[in-house]
Amino acid sequence: MTGLLEKALRRVEALSTEEQDAIASQILETLEDEEAWARKFRQRPELLRSLAREAIEEHRREAVEQHGRSVVIKPKKLIDPDDVITPTEAKRLRRSLKQTRQGKTQPWSQVKHELGL
Repeated sequence: MTGLLEKALRRVEALSTEEQDAIASQILETLEDEEAWARKFRQRPELLRSLAREAIEEHRREAVEQHGRSVVIKPKKLIDPDDVITPTEAKRLRRSLKQTRQGKTQPWSQVKHELGL
């Protein structure tokens, strides 16, 4: 147990039984809430990513005072590094799109066969 927690519990010991139970309930509720969020994020990691992106976007918004009222400034578009492609990948993509428009495609089953899948 940390020193800070020991200090807090010594102070709680001096309180009435009702106050001790109220603080104990708050602590247990907080721990249960943290455990529930941890389980949720383990089960759905995309939820955490989504919340993180939302928080970053919100952080980028700025409010300025203009004649006593708030004005929200729209942020620049948030770019996820995972969504960015390299120049080489962009070149391959352009070439593939051009071939697709020209009808130069193969059925997926043929591609898998050629790759031995």
